Amino acid sequence: MNAPSSVSQLESIITNLETCVAALHNTPFTHARDGPGDLTVLGTRVANVGTAIQKKAGSYRPPCRPEVWEASKNLRTQTQSAIEALIRDQALKQSSGFRRNIVLIFAGPRFSNFDSAQMKARKMATRIRCERLRQLEPDQLVVWALSYKSTSWAVGSMGTEMFDCLTEAVHFNAPRWPTAVGEVLYKLQETELRQSVEYSEFLRGEMRQKLRHKGRINNVKSSVDCRQ
Repeated sequence: MNAPSSVSQLESIITNLETCVAALHNTPFTHARDGPGDLTVLGTRVANVGTAIQKKAGSYRPPCRPEVWEASKNLRTQTQSAIEALIRDQALKQSSGFRRNIVLIFAGPRFSNFDSAQMKARKMATRIRCERLRQLEPDQLVVWALSYKSTSWAVGSMGTEMFDCLTEAVHFNAPRWPTAVGEVLYKLQETELRQSVEYSEFLRGEMRQKLRHKGRINNVKSSVDCRQ
C-alpha cells in the first residue's frame, strides 16, 4: 500500500472512531465489561496509536516541561543531523563512540575497587539509565548510541529531566540501517558482548529484520524529533 492510500485509509478510520466516541456520551453502560476500566484500556491504545502517527510525521513532543524541551533543541538537532548524514553517506564517522555506547548500554559501567563512594553512586545511577535505554525500541536504542558520547549522558553530565526528554524524543524513520551499523553490532556479539544474553536477544529480535551485514537480510531506522 502506497503512502497516499495509507493516509486516506487512516483518515477514514479516525473519522469513524470520532463518530463512535461522540456516540458514547449518550450510551449507558449495561455490562461490567463495558465499564470505565475497559474504556481506559482502549483510551491508552488510541493514545499509543496517536503517538506513533505523530512520530512518523515528525511532530511528536514528549511530555516534558517547556523549558526542558527548549533546552534540548541543540541535542535533538545534533541527533537528527547525525542520522541524516549516516543515511546519506552510508558510513559511520564515529564507529568507536558508537561501539562504546552499545557496550555501556548492555554491559553497564565498570566498577573499580578504587572508585570513591560518590563515583560508585554515579555508576549505579548510570547503570539504571542503561536499563532504561535497553527498554527503548531497538531503532531508538541504536539512534541514541549513534548520537551522544557515552560520557555526555551519564549521571553527573546530563540531568534526569533532559535524559527522560531525549529518550522520549528519539525515533527512526528510514527503511534500513547502513551496512556499517550492522557490522559493528554483529562484531560486538562476537567480542565484548559475547556473554550478554540480552544483547543476543536484541539482535535476534526486530533488529534482525532491519540490519544489513555481509549477506544477512536485515534493515534499520532512526531519528530524533527536533521540531518546535
